Amino acid sequence: MSNKRPRKEALFVLVPSAEGSVEYHDVTSSVGKKMPFKNAKSTCGMRVSEGVVSFSLLQMTKKTAAGMADKEMMIPRGPLSRLERRAAELAPSLGDDEVFLETDSATQKCKLTKETNGVGELESVDEDIVFELPREAVKLSIYVKSSVLGRMIAVGFIGYPGKPGNTDKMRRIASMALFSLTQLNHFRVISGLLTVTVPAAVRYAQVYVRKSDEKALIEVPVTLFTDGDEPDVVASGNVMVEVNLDTANPSTGRLIYTLTPDKDLKDHFENYAGIMDATVTEVIEKSFTPEEINSIAVDIVLGELGDGGVKRLNDALVVLNSGLNLTPKMRQFR
Repeated sequence: MSNKRPRKEALFVLVPSAEGSVEYHDVTSSVGKKMPFKNAKSTCGMRVSEGVVSFSLLQMTKKTAAGMADKEMMIPRGPLSRLERRAAELAPSLGDDEVFLETDSATQKCKLTKETNGVGELESVDEDIVFELPREAVKLSIYVKSSVLGRMIAVGFIGYPGKPGNTDKMRRIASMALFSLTQLNHFRVISGLLTVTVPAAVRYAQVYVRKSDEKALIEVPVTLFTDGDEPDVVASGNVMVEVNLDTANPSTGRLIYTLTPDKDLKDHFENYAGIMDATVTEVIEKSFTPEEINSIAVDIVLGELGDGGVKRLNDALVVLNSGLNLTPKMRQFR
């Protein structure tokens, strides 16, 4: 590990916004001063050093938030330094996008997968570790060798992911911590993750499989073209566009879309996924106000989006029925 000083340190506070969602505020310039928020949900210290970017995430209860309101804010340099040292130890043994989870009593390896729309998921490599949630805060460390960043990302989480006495998976708690961090723009840029899927709780929740008429989706005729003044046809087929009704990013107000090309487009679609995702976003933004989109995103995360909300999403997608002509950089409605 290098003895050089960190290249950057920062401190962020997560607080409710006026629109009913939550957002991180950069309070680095106020370190040493009293906490400016009385309703903070969590704090996150960040440290950038050679080979490692570390995040120390502290989830607060109402009691701890009230207590911190009268204290001076400090960057958690001790926890960040420990994360940095441990990440350096683990780096040689981890491959790209391999994840190492660690508590005081257990460890587990996972794989971080990411779809083209930025939705990440922790997949089990080892058998899932299940344990009983304690009365005190859960302490969990997450170490990822990021293929996007080309260095280690280390995350320390201290918080209360559920009711004491309930059982839960280590992988699920890690997913919750990463989901929380994706609300921080710095983490989204560094990790390439827009959001992270959180698995259902052990024994206390089941994965609900929606019927086709309970989904927001549409099959769109698509023709792919090359760039240039006289573009050539690359392939024609259909792309299934589905609004993810199981996860979203309420901090950005952005819905998540799954784009599934058919066999005629599959081998060529990767270079066109970005422009199509942007087109779907544009269609949705023309049908809803930013506040409405944010409200839908929050309802999706909470599992409270009703039939009326699903119908409005389907009504908005109807404009795509006529089809799209796409180049890697441009789109044309038919």
